[in-house]
Amino acid sequence: MELLVPKLYDFFDYQNDGNLGRTLFEFVESRQDCFFDDKYGYRNINMGKVSYISSICRKMAEDNLLIRLKTNGVECFNDVYFVNLRPDNFQYPELFSSQLAYGYYDFAYNGFPFTRAHFTNSVVPVIGINKKGDYDIGTAYYIDDNEFVTAAHCITGLNKFSLQYQNGKRIKVSAVLFPDNDNIDLAIIKSEEDIQLTPFMLGEPGVLDDILVMGYPPIPGMDTVLISETGTVNTFITPAQKASDGQIIAETKSYLPPMDYFMINCRVKGGNSGGPVINKHGLVIGTVVSLVFDSKGGSDGGRYDLMGFGTCISSEHIPKIHENHTKKEFGYDGDFYFLK
Repeated sequence: MELLVPKLYDFFDYQNDGNLGRTLFEFVESRQDCFFDDKYGYRNINMGKVSYISSICRKMAEDNLLIRLKTNGVECFNDVYFVNLRPDNFQYPELFSSQLAYGYYDFAYNGFPFTRAHFTNSVVPVIGINKKGDYDIGTAYYIDDNEFVTAAHCITGLNKFSLQYQNGKRIKVSAVLFPDNDNIDLAIIKSEEDIQLTPFMLGEPGVLDDILVMGYPPIPGMDTVLISETGTVNTFITPAQKASDGQIIAETKSYLPPMDYFMINCRVKGGNSGGPVINKHGLVIGTVVSLVFDSKGGSDGGRYDLMGFGTCISSEHIPKIHENHTKKEFGYDGDFYFLK
């Protein structure tokens, strides 16, 4: 998927002989996909494409990426001048530049279908054999530097595991890093290959954020299938609830380990574990780690919540794994990896 916003931003970084800005039509003229030859051999403007580019420019102006300078009489794409707002005008120039190149604004302007198409190959299955001897599946996603993130139980809960591309080709694993805190259900899988996938950037969750979840839930009768769901962040879950006035009035008991989570209302299934939770800007704000149980019996004898709520761990824990981690040794049988 083409990231158009960085190209527009760079194009309108323009000053010549004291004159600022360029017209939208100048940008249109620079692109072959804005024109087509009809059956008579005449060159015509692709107005659908031009209208799309114009709409992106308007949104960039609303977000103060571009400054609309002037128009000459009738408003049309040949009369609208823009100049960009230089990175030094933003509070964090380096962060702004990296987000711009990443697609931060393209994802917000085009919606989740665009985001999903852009990152489709970056979400991969974790295939394994569980302790019952049956095949099992989880999800991992690529974060750059030949590293993938998944839920730790997608590795430790299997007797054998493998990481693979969507075409079934296995990815060579060089190391698996686990947090020093066993309550953090995350792991980083390092590959010895030069991974040519689009990496995700990380962000932070907020209640009522619109989200996209991608993963590989097990579907009977089908091979690994990447499924996408949209929803929202519903709440944050803390280990204990406390009253005001400095007094503890109650502590909740939960089958979840004692740490902070956030809950989403996507209909995730078991194989979604380890999958990314993506916000409207394309940032991974968390990782799916479990499904909640309903009120009938809980985890000891109950059933999974039929509404499909999922619990997730914030992405803030991922950089911490690099700082403090345990590297477990593993073997390879020629097909699967296994922890020793």
